[in-house]
Amino acid sequence: MSTSTTCSSSSSSEQPEPESEHTPSTITTCTIVSNIDPEPPVYDDPCHPWSSSHIQSGIQSDEDEDEEHLPPYECTVSRAGQVHVKREREDENTLSKKRSWRNLYVVVWGTSIRAYKKQPTNPETERPVWSFSMQHAEAGMATDYRKYPDVVRVRIRHGPQFLIRCSTYMSAVLWIDAIQASANVCEDLDTRCMPEFSFGRRLRRSRPHRRSPTNTPTSR
Repeated sequence: MSTSTTCSSSSSSEQPEPESEHTPSTITTCTIVSNIDPEPPVYDDPCHPWSSSHIQSGIQSDEDEDEEHLPPYECTVSRAGQVHVKREREDENTLSKKRSWRNLYVVVWGTSIRAYKKQPTNPETERPVWSFSMQHAEAGMATDYRKYPDVVRVRIRHGPQFLIRCSTYMSAVLWIDAIQASANVCEDLDTRCMPEFSFGRRLRRSRPHRRSPTNTPTSR
């Protein structure tokens, strides 16, 4: 609210009466003009940020987000096949009592690994031989195992340790890739580290065997 003051002065034109000895007087008139701001807008005014129309629009946008249809779940980590499996250990300190090779159908799906006696028609209803979470699991080539080539070692944290015998070296690499990818997606996004991939041993280039020169006795 602003206030302005306007003042005007005027002199008396009439002569004083003879009997008065007063000097001519000056009359000052002040006019006060007030400029009052308009009243603030009411809450029902659509222009007001707290109006009911603005609030309803915000609530409607939140409801639209809640009703948003999410895409269907799609598993991008999967591998399955009939392989030979040997259980080496029950845990880190206990050897397995039955360490013979078994022909099992192993499935890596999402964040778990399961084994069946044969290929299941419905994996969701059929009971597996064993099933474990892949959190903190490790996989790599079992280079210290000499009886069979292309053997993958899988170590479950706080659980058993397996050997998976593959038919080819490329098949072993694909199994390691699937198991490591499954273990990498088990961690929470806030605590997940950069994924580590290890595809096992390196193939060395074969070199011809060189014969060492023989020392021939010299005649004296």
